Amino acid sequence: MAPTGSPPHAGALTTRFLDFWLLGGASLLVWLVMISLQGFRASWAVDQHFKNLTVTTASLSLLVNYPHFLISYKLAYTRGRSFIVRNWWQLIAVPALLVGVFALAFFNYAVPVGQVPVVSRAAATLAPLGANAQVLAGPRFGDLLFTAVFNVMIFTVGWHYTKQVFGCMMVYAHFDGYTLTRGQRTLTRWALLTIWGMNFVYNNIGGGANTFSQFTYHSFDLPDIAGPLSEIIVGAGFVLVLYKVFYANYTMTGARPSLNMLAPFVALYVWWLPQTRQYEFYFLLTPLFHSLQYLAFVYKIEDTRLRRVRHREV
Repeated sequence: MAPTGSPPHAGALTTRFLDFWLLGGASLLVWLVMISLQGFRASWAVDQHFKNLTVTTASLSLLVNYPHFLISYKLAYTRGRSFIVRNWWQLIAVPALLVGVFALAFFNYAVPVGQVPVVSRAAATLAPLGANAQVLAGPRFGDLLFTAVFNVMIFTVGWHYTKQVFGCMMVYAHFDGYTLTRGQRTLTRWALLTIWGMNFVYNNIGGGANTFSQFTYHSFDLPDIAGPLSEIIVGAGFVLVLYKVFYANYTMTGARPSLNMLAPFVALYVWWLPQTRQYEFYFLLTPLFHSLQYLAFVYKIEDTRLRRVRHREV
């Protein structure tokens, strides 16, 4: 389903076949298998295969997730001092802030929150605004800091995931000669970002205590209606992309998006929409497939760099 008018030798990050699986095809296949077998989990054998995904994902993370992190640092911190200074907030300030927060938590973890005046005053200020006062509860100061860091992580990771999918789509639009106007690119980007917003909203409805890796944290107590409203916004964004981008381009020029361009787009929706996600496993599997997606770009960058090196086979 290559776009009409695409270059005769359209580009790829690795190969076009492998790119499809790396950028979203593999995650869609796993999702389809899991959805197909969901009704058979009453069988012990089938259910055990589902439960084994935890161990399988942990093992694969050594090959996919951790290289994803390390290569990201390599790409960021080996591009020279000027690049680091130009991106000082991401590469200097944020790491320093995180180290400071973790050091503060380490040395003051067991301090009761009630002994930290600024926290109790902040809780009293936020409560009338509808924020969950338990977010600023502990009872230990270390628990409070973990709640803050975890909510920041959820907020920024969602942004990161959706922007990476947008990048995958734009790269393949370029490879395929699939022309997008500035307005179409903006619409696509914001439609994807609504998925991030929806998940942040759902993670903060109810104000209850949640557990992550043996730590307990509290979510913000957003009103229940915020969930369905965020889904409506996501649905509207999806329909607008179908109509204003894909359908509009097809009717005007006959161009169709390639499967490689569509794979990350579709994968993001099926793994993150409440109606289609795998609730037991999406928090394990989505980081794995996100990292797999990223490694295709790393291969392209490293391959391009090595092509300029003599005796690259060494």
